[in-house]
Amino acid sequence: MMLGQDLTEGLLNMTIKSVGLVEFVEQKGLDYAVGISGNNLSNGQKKA
Repeated sequence: MMLGQDLTEGLLNMTIKSVGLVEFVEQKGLDYAVGISGNNLSNGQKKA
């Protein structure tokens, strides 16, 4: 994804898959607030 580029559902799904976040997004959803420095994530989620 690039700044200023239109974000399509296909591009979003491809990006989520390429960074290994499919399972996380399926569990938490796209609206999940990870917090500052990921403070709402477990240590395992931060390392993944």
